[in-house]
Amino acid sequence: MRTGRNRLAGTFRVPEGVNPAAFFSALAGMAMISAGLGIQAILTAMLLVKPPARHVEQYTLYGATLWLPEYDIHIYLLGILLTLALTVAGAGLWQMRVFAAGIVSDRFLFGVGIRLMFTAVLATGAFGAQYIYARTYAARSEPVPSRFLIGFVAVALLSIGATLIGKPDKPDNRVSEWLSSLMARVADRSSRKLSPWDLIIPVVIVGLVYVVDSSILAGRFWLEESLVHWDYFAMGPALSVRHGVALGEVHSTYGVGWPLFFGYLSHLVPLSWGRLIQLGSAYACIYFIGLYALLRLLVRPAAAALGAVVLLLHLILGMGEISLWRLPSVSLLRWPMDVWCFIAVVLHYKTGKRAWAVAAGAAVGLALVFVLDTGLYLAAGFAFYWLCTLGVPEARNQKPWFLRAVAVGVVVFVVFTGIASRGTIFGFDFWSHYVETVLEFAGGFGMLPLATVPNIPTLIAFAAFAFSGLAFTCYALVKAMYRRATPMDALIGFLGLYGLLCFMHFIGRSGDYTVFRLWIPLGIVAICLLDRFSGAVAGRLRERWAGTPKVRTLLAGPALFAFAGLAVLVAAPDSYVVQPFREYPNALSHLINPVKDEPLCLLEEPRDICGIPARLEDTAVQFRQLAERLQEIHSKGQTIAAIEETGAMVYLASDTPPWGRYSRLFVSLRSKEQLARAVQELEDHPVDYVLTRKKGETDATYELWPLYSFGYGQRADSVLADSYDAFNEIIQTDYVLESTIGPFEIRRRVSDRS
Repeated sequence: MRTGRNRLAGTFRVPEGVNPAAFFSALAGMAMISAGLGIQAILTAMLLVKPPARHVEQYTLYGATLWLPEYDIHIYLLGILLTLALTVAGAGLWQMRVFAAGIVSDRFLFGVGIRLMFTAVLATGAFGAQYIYARTYAARSEPVPSRFLIGFVAVALLSIGATLIGKPDKPDNRVSEWLSSLMARVADRSSRKLSPWDLIIPVVIVGLVYVVDSSILAGRFWLEESLVHWDYFAMGPALSVRHGVALGEVHSTYGVGWPLFFGYLSHLVPLSWGRLIQLGSAYACIYFIGLYALLRLLVRPAAAALGAVVLLLHLILGMGEISLWRLPSVSLLRWPMDVWCFIAVVLHYKTGKRAWAVAAGAAVGLALVFVLDTGLYLAAGFAFYWLCTLGVPEARNQKPWFLRAVAVGVVVFVVFTGIASRGTIFGFDFWSHYVETVLEFAGGFGMLPLATVPNIPTLIAFAAFAFSGLAFTCYALVKAMYRRATPMDALIGFLGLYGLLCFMHFIGRSGDYTVFRLWIPLGIVAICLLDRFSGAVAGRLRERWAGTPKVRTLLAGPALFAFAGLAVLVAAPDSYVVQPFREYPNALSHLINPVKDEPLCLLEEPRDICGIPARLEDTAVQFRQLAERLQEIHSKGQTIAAIEETGAMVYLASDTPPWGRYSRLFVSLRSKEQLARAVQELEDHPVDYVLTRKKGETDATYELWPLYSFGYGQRADSVLADSYDAFNEIIQTDYVLESTIGPFEIRRRVSDRS
């Protein structure tokens, strides 16, 4: 049936007489073409657009070493929007073509879908092969030769041209006919019945993830990097919460949830780095058990079990030589609430109960409380899910449940953030401090251009994950536009967009160890699609060879192969699977090889930062003496400021409140404006004692101190020299030396500059 094009304007509908499944298979191919063009545009722009000039006059010496601005995140976000626009335009043009053609066979439409999907994958692969060579010029800061640009354009034009091939009135091929019958069998394969896997998987997760000897792990991280990432993530602000300071007054880098939790918990159990790591691993166990529960709601028990194990292994293995808990900002603690939001969304569309939608909104609110940036990603994904549900035919009255979910999320956010800020949430100062980190890192701190990532497999992995996320998001958008979406389509769109936004963390840092954690939302979609497709294939094979040994072999073969491969990897000596689990003492390794000797610990009450070398015994004794002296000063009601590099460790060991806005002072002062404010704070509100370092210390007695995480102190060649000098103008004038312990100086205030 022919319809005039003037009736197509602003309308998306399946043409009459056309099989919707066949029609949307073609549009799925169009979505993949758009995704391919989108990822090609994103990577090309990242390759060609030069980073801004490094004007470092406003930064401290330390800040200047970290300030590496680039435009990759801006390009990435614009690329996502461009891809969605291409999807809408492509769907409209394809609909016009089908309407103009009249009668269109199912086999043709399925054939188009197959052809476009393969074209998108092959074109993206061809682009990637050229890109790998072209990026070497960017790494050397040289112009990219024009032959590569011509190749990029040619690949894009071929992708677009593939959408115009074929005559609608002609059957395509036998593969299309087979796919047509196969697609009719794709269905939900979830099961709510109890399974043995429901007992096995949680035990496996706890055995592999939960950390028993966490103080030894803390000692290892202290030796490697002075636990600076844990200071930023939770310990510094948690100490402030413990001593009654509002988080609006102190710097909490990622959010207020974890510092609030650990700070209040410290009134019940002693606070230590080992405790933070242990609690973090316990939550990771809960998170992965929740992930298994989510998969159980979506796929068969065996598929859910295998999928959960694969995601768990890939998470830990993907960290490479970086232990899972050394960098909490790339651990599950950075994305703590997403799995609970996913579960609530699935239960909402399976049961139709609005209470689950409200629970999802509460999870989004908690996500914003715990970690601001990833909470914003989850909120954006949840909003996209709601938009997709507007295209679900059987869905009715969608607006009220979404408004209720938003209202509950806002209430949860305001309540918990209000508690953390001690009532200052509605003040300008709180919000300027709260969003400081998001704006700071968007400006270029710690950024690395994606086009210059040294590890090619990492770049390929990102391109594959981003391509998949774009394809999932675009397809959900298409189905919603035609009001033919299913609840599962809306969920796929949610996970796809959320996964894409999470990749901004990798794009900014471009570190090899970050890309692997971020694929979990996309991995959930992949597991669901593979399970449904395998079920359809199994049904087709059973129909053709019902009850024969051949079909049983074909169906059991892939599963047997997967488990055999996993067994080989686990059994191999120093294998890729086993070795990473030796990087930290999990529950399983503790049972097999318990710690027999009493390790040397830096802190004794509670015992923490253990397993340090025996040659540091005198260092540990001196540090404990320092902590005892500071605690004695604090017990007399006098105030202390640590004007040095150790940071939260001094305050924790002496149980004294951190001074100022930054518990890790010098490595937080990145701009000259921040440094000036901190110095002014000491001048306007002086403390009774300051703890600082000896200047130009060369005594061989202390040569191990800088090597083992106490920093280098006041040296002329240090990147912290200007920060030390700025504070010394006040310290040398207003404070006199009272005592020295190791390389530390304890100075007492003797004058009033006013």
